[in-house]
Amino acid sequence: YVSKRPGDEFEGSLSALGALHGTIEAKGAIGGPIGNGLSARLNVGYFSTDGDYRNPVTGGNLNGAEVFGGALALAYENDSGFTAFARLQVSKEDYTERAQVLLRSVDPITGAVRTQDGGVLLQSLKPPARPTSPPAPRLYSLTGDVSKSATYRLGESGIQISGDPNNGGREYSGTSIDTVRASLELKWEAGENGSITALTGYTDNSGHTNQDFDNTNYRLEANTPNPAYAVGGPFSTLNIFRNQFGWPFNFLPSYGLAAEFDTKTDIKQFNQELRYQYDGDKAHVLLDALYWHEKSVYRDSSLFWLRPGGNAILAQFISASQGAAPTPGPFGPSFFHLLSPPIASANPQRITRETDSFSFAASLDYDITESDGLARRARHS
Repeated sequence: YVSKRPGDEFEGSLSALGALHGTIEAKGAIGGPIGNGLSARLNVGYFSTDGDYRNPVTGGNLNGAEVFGGALALAYENDSGFTAFARLQVSKEDYTERAQVLLRSVDPITGAVRTQDGGVLLQSLKPPARPTSPPAPRLYSLTGDVSKSATYRLGESGIQISGDPNNGGREYSGTSIDTVRASLELKWEAGENGSITALTGYTDNSGHTNQDFDNTNYRLEANTPNPAYAVGGPFSTLNIFRNQFGWPFNFLPSYGLAAEFDTKTDIKQFNQELRYQYDGDKAHVLLDALYWHEKSVYRDSSLFWLRPGGNAILAQFISASQGAAPTPGPFGPSFFHLLSPPIASANPQRITRETDSFSFAASLDYDITESDGLARRARHS
């Protein structure tokens, strides 16, 4: 984007508006000459809204936001052909969780297709007419306009976003973004010898998102007699559970996880460009060199734990079979750390990427026509 530069005349503006859901927006700008070839411009803005939905689980607002930002720009010009333009921009953004609902293609209790939410059994992958061993999988999906689904049409009452168990059950913090951008443009006009331009840019952006990951707040029904659990060969989870623990029934106790999404990003960018440009009667020359550097750090501290109503023994068995890391205890390794939400992730994932890029470009355009008249005829044709 190209930002507005300070002008050689004084100017200012101010605007404000209000709307439903506690929405307020205010913007202001002032700028003009300072003296000795220097001019400045200041922009500030503020936006706030309570959000247009409420979470019936926590009572907190959804789709809320509070944003503040400002930018200061300075421009300088003298009679020798030198110009400079510098700009610093700072913004701080805070957003509550978004209003979201989970649509299911099948009923989690009965295993039946949830046609009221657009659930369908994929026609091309229906199981064969004759039984097979092991049984062919039944694959489901969603189809149609999701805004016509029963869960969606419930509106606010259909929202079931959990509260943060490490914050007394209150809403999660949502998303926060802090950004600093700075740029500097220096340009020397050397008359018939062309011009030299130096462009420098810097960006520092950090963000944190903390929210309910599964968009649900239900309690598991223990020992649900779902016939789908009974399907499987000798290596199915059901049969292994029978062999390990002597489970006598043809269904499993309930197992399911609650989860929160917790990530942080930190991105820093620096770029430097040098450009030489010459525009003569016949020749046009452009030489350009660019250096670009970025360092990006991503941290994932998302958490998973057993949903209320789940079976603790089954949770440990499944955790072990899936390669989860146990924690030492007085009776040996244990997976009971999954039975309640931990305060912090024991092993947050960290991904760091650092990039350096060097680019060079050259362009030469020369007019080889013999006369201006011929050149005009050539351009016209």
